[in-house]
Amino acid sequence: MKFLLSANKDLNLALIDQALVSGANFLTTILLARFLGLEEFGRFSLAWFAVLFVASLHHALVSAPMMSIGPKLPTVQQPAYYCAVIVHQLTLIAIAVVAVLAGVAFVDSWSPALDVSGLALPLATASAAHQIQDFLRRYYFTIDRPVAALFSDVLRYGAQVVMLAWMIWSSESPIDVSNALWAMSGASGLAILFGCFFLGNLSFSTDEVRNVAARHWRFSKWISASALMEWTSGNLFTIVAGAVLGAQAVGALRATQNLLGVTHVLLQGLENVIPVRSARYYAAEDKSGLIAYLRKVSILGLLATTLIALIFVVFPEFWLRLFYDQEYEGYGNIVRWWGAMYVLTFISLPLKSGLRAIEYTKPIFIAYLLATIFSVGTAFWIISTYAFIGVFLGYLINLLIRHSVMA
Repeated sequence: MKFLLSANKDLNLALIDQALVSGANFLTTILLARFLGLEEFGRFSLAWFAVLFVASLHHALVSAPMMSIGPKLPTVQQPAYYCAVIVHQLTLIAIAVVAVLAGVAFVDSWSPALDVSGLALPLATASAAHQIQDFLRRYYFTIDRPVAALFSDVLRYGAQVVMLAWMIWSSESPIDVSNALWAMSGASGLAILFGCFFLGNLSFSTDEVRNVAARHWRFSKWISASALMEWTSGNLFTIVAGAVLGAQAVGALRATQNLLGVTHVLLQGLENVIPVRSARYYAAEDKSGLIAYLRKVSILGLLATTLIALIFVVFPEFWLRLFYDQEYEGYGNIVRWWGAMYVLTFISLPLKSGLRAIEYTKPIFIAYLLATIFSVGTAFWIISTYAFIGVFLGYLINLLIRHSVMA
């Protein structure tokens, strides 16, 4: 079959694309961590959590159903379907911008000492630009245009590194969080302009907009709630660490996590391939083909993730000294914890992809509901009691809960 014959080509391009994205994010984090300083970098990381929160909901409501439903549709139905998806995602972007602006205003009134009022416009802009560009790259993977996705990411992430580096070395005064957000927004804007020329054949239909909205809601009503809880359960321990241990703790957690960013080449690269291919295997070979494919992905993915993690967990202080300055020394054990977390995190990908392929997403919701209840109930206590170790104990138990339910 055609999709089987082109499988390796699609996978290779997806991994090349993700290598670019992860490499650029790695360099971006190094630049920001070195030149913002530990505390200000922690402040940036907390602000970026808002972007990640919007991204998680956007992916659940738009990209995830598109990547599982679109490949299964007859070719004649796809132009109207994808046009309806684009209408939905633009509507959600507008809502998200208003929500981010309102959220910054609320935080500023609740705690004026945080001084976040100046971040409202750059954060809302960065969030919108990030979501649109991310949607376009996933759209290209879904319609079998991985080369377009690659060029979009070359523009976005290449420009992001160049713009940040230029700002750092050309400015007489240190950059701040607002400067960094504007630079990242501008880079995303370049990629969006490029992406608009390669949308392909689209056909607008009011009826299709309604029909797709209903089908996407049936698909995503569980995983959108799951995405909200995934963000909460996955990031709550880091956010609480900021409240209990200070912004420097968040800076240390994010900087050390960045060392394991090379695993994103595999994890997020496969995120653009496995859901689409799972849907195609299920459509072509039913559950037997789907399960055989996911079993193979799990074994090979766990092996590859473990080998990558070992590079950094064996001599963590060496890597901290190499990429950061002396301010970040002494956090080697945190790098080791991140290595273990990334290996375990990979298991989520084949589990969720299989459930999405058969359009049975309720177990994903239940898994994240139970994990969120645990996180909300224990985060302050476990971090107040065990400090950094508590952060990773929370992550570990969270992952075990989620994987057990989905499996």
